Amino acid sequence: AAEAVQPVLGIAVDVADPASVEAAFVRMDEELPPVLALVNLAGIASPHTLFELTKELWTRVMDANATGTLLMMQAAARRMIDGGCGGRIVNTSSITAYDGGGTFSKTGYAGAKAAVLGLTRGAARELGPHGITCNAVVPGPIDTDIMGGPLSEDRKAALSGDIPVQRVGRPSEVAALVNFLVGEEAGFINGASYFIDGGKHMV
Repeated sequence: AAEAVQPVLGIAVDVADPASVEAAFVRMDEELPPVLALVNLAGIASPHTLFELTKELWTRVMDANATGTLLMMQAAARRMIDGGCGGRIVNTSSITAYDGGGTFSKTGYAGAKAAVLGLTRGAARELGPHGITCNAVVPGPIDTDIMGGPLSEDRKAALSGDIPVQRVGRPSEVAALVNFLVGEEAGFINGASYFIDGGKHMV
């Protein structure tokens, strides 16, 4: 049997701009089925040390990682509540929120990704009564270009030194975790933070 065709809509949006976010959701309202899940993946790294972190750099990293998460959650959750069918929200934090960084991203990124965890837990409490769950994924080093460009084999080896499974993660592994958290089976998981880091950080 042929697989059902799922509609896809690409929209450029500044996640830190309320008007841009709302315009994107209005267009989705017009062209797509109702919003039942939101995955916040937008983010930027910040390699700046504590004393290099100007207010402008701080605002930039907070806007992309934390403010964008807040605005997207607000827009999606309003629609989920109005629709009365519940929903799923998954936010992307980072192991840097726990260990402070050091391999590439440092203090500003750690602060922004820690804010994502607080937003996730607060939203989980407020939205749970509406049948909406909110959870966070906490990746360790993943084979993407967020850490200053594509990872060379030497860089992967260096990043893997203190990871028990002795490698960096794959984007598909993060996607599999997110796919589970937005699924029907995850309905009793709420306010949780899921490490996906090969055992780099154990709590």
